[in-house]
Amino acid sequence: MTRSRSSLARLGAATGLAAWATVLAAQGTDADVVAAKAAYERGDRVRLDAAAPRAKGHVLEPYVAYWQLKVGLDTAEPDAVRAEIARLAGTPLAERATADWLRVLGKRGDWTRFAAFHVAGTYADDVEITCYAHQAARSRDGDAALAAAKPLWFTGQATPDACEPLFAALAARGTLTLDDRWARYRLALEAGSLRLAQQVAGDLPTADRIDARDFRRVDAKPAAELAQGAFRWKFRDGRELALFAPQVRALGVRLRAHRDIFAGCHRHRARDQRGAQRTFGREQCPERQRRRHLRTVEQRKPFLGRKLERREPRLAKRFPAGERP
Repeated sequence: MTRSRSSLARLGAATGLAAWATVLAAQGTDADVVAAKAAYERGDRVRLDAAAPRAKGHVLEPYVAYWQLKVGLDTAEPDAVRAEIARLAGTPLAERATADWLRVLGKRGDWTRFAAFHVAGTYADDVEITCYAHQAARSRDGDAALAAAKPLWFTGQATPDACEPLFAALAARGTLTLDDRWARYRLALEAGSLRLAQQVAGDLPTADRIDARDFRRVDAKPAAELAQGAFRWKFRDGRELALFAPQVRALGVRLRAHRDIFAGCHRHRARDQRGAQRTFGREQCPERQRRRHLRTVEQRKPFLGRKLERREPRLAKRFPAGERP
């Protein structure tokens, strides 16, 4: 009787261990998730789909599902996407997947489905989705909805392609004035976005635009152009071109200063982990040392955001009071 009970106990323990082993085998491993992520980063949908079942039960399984969704999002059926986003509900990935899907719908111009997914006031920090939302509103309400999109124009940074139809429509209606365009040119200069400034000035009406050759001339020798001062001061394009020169010069100073920061690391000596003195190479320059150099440069060198009156007092006097930066 005792032997029988002992055998039953061993059998029960063996059965429990076998069941637990089955559970563990059903759970994905870290290696399975890593393999899925590698396939996702390569855009290899076949390998990702093959790795996904092995990641079942892993705590990061929702990420694998998100990667699968995103890889095939451009060709996915709306109902399948809706079901997958619903399955991700309650995780941080649901909002990310919704944003990705809104971008796809915006690119397709599927404003009905876009409006169904987009909740007013959400993704306000995402300029691309915001511009698509304004396009959706325009498709529903007509050109009257364009006024709400105009504030997006006033930025010194490049905007996504999703905003271009709105800006083109504003310009065609005359809502985007010449002063508005020069305002963005100034914002781009102050932000150091010189390529954007050139693009904005180059897209102006023929009589007002700055010629690309003039930009190249000033870009090549900004200090010399400022010293000569041979700009078309009587015309707006000439005065605005004069603003471009100190910004190019200031940006050049900044770039050279940043190079000096890393060059200075060759001369930087400090104690290593063993306490011995040695010289650090550029790639080993301690983060603290780089920051100290950078703070010194920022204090001594001009930066793009300074007011024109303080940086270039003689140049500022050449501008009418209403145009002075």
